[in-house]
Amino acid sequence: MILILSLFACGSADYSGGDATAGAEVYASTCESCHGADGMLGVEVNGVAAADLTFETNDLSDDGIADAILNGVGEMPAQALDDTQTADCIAYMRATFGS
Repeated sequence: MILILSLFACGSADYSGGDATAGAEVYASTCESCHGADGMLGVEVNGVAAADLTFETNDLSDDGIADAILNGVGEMPAQALDDTQTADCIAYMRATFGS
């Protein structure tokens, strides 16, 4: 029972409380080339435009955004970020694109 709970705890991260200032650098190096500085660029990959983050940031939970970043979605590939980088990127997205 303890092993099962330990495995479950290792699989979940808390993505709240990230540093938006640090997240700006993560976003610039990881996300900006497809989503743009304003979050709305929508570069096409295989005929599918990148998501408009001004909408997605408001529609998804932190876990939902983290899942998209870390596992990819549609034509967007998974990004190799650690939990801190992911939390920082989410904080930046919420501060910049959230309403």
